[in-house]
Amino acid sequence: MTFEGNKKQSRVPLTPEQIKDIIVYKRNKQIKQIETLKKTIRYKILNIFNIISVIVYCEMVFCMYGPAIYNKEICEKASIDQYVRDAGPERVIQFMSIWGQSNSHYQLYIGENIQLPKPNSDFYVGRDFILQKEIKVMVSTSEKEYRLWRVIPLVFLGIAVSLITFLVFAHNMNLVNYSLIAVSLMNAINLLYFIVV
Repeated sequence: MTFEGNKKQSRVPLTPEQIKDIIVYKRNKQIKQIETLKKTIRYKILNIFNIISVIVYCEMVFCMYGPAIYNKEICEKASIDQYVRDAGPERVIQFMSIWGQSNSHYQLYIGENIQLPKPNSDFYVGRDFILQKEIKVMVSTSEKEYRLWRVIPLVFLGIAVSLITFLVFAHNMNLVNYSLIAVSLMNAINLLYFIVV
């Protein structure tokens, strides 16, 4: 005895006219969604927020390698945290710590051989213009500016998030509600990290 169950009916292919109608319908639906999204206040606020976030990241990188706001501090003590391994006959300093008289501690990435600043000597702490974050230090024993170790990951993260934001805007993904919210949330978390650290 053979059992005949419900057989699936064969699918009838769509005609070219029906396919064109479906494409036009989906395109019109997408255009209407974009137009309604552009009219919302949330769309405008989130896009402005994303642009401001990228400006903050770029400003941080600019201040790290260019001019900054400098504050004078007095060195209480300085010590070498770590030397570079296999640096040859000279002892190359990798990390150095400086303590200011206001109980401030700065760990610097050096990467060369310099003398430690003496107690009661001056050093200058550079801050960025917008967030006023300490990003670099100039010591009296060298003419170079040295980056704070805790800021290097911030700058890398800022560059990465800026590139992602540029890609989202370049591919018009900010016209889609979910991707706009996602990139705004990513920028908000990153800015919060910048402020806290």
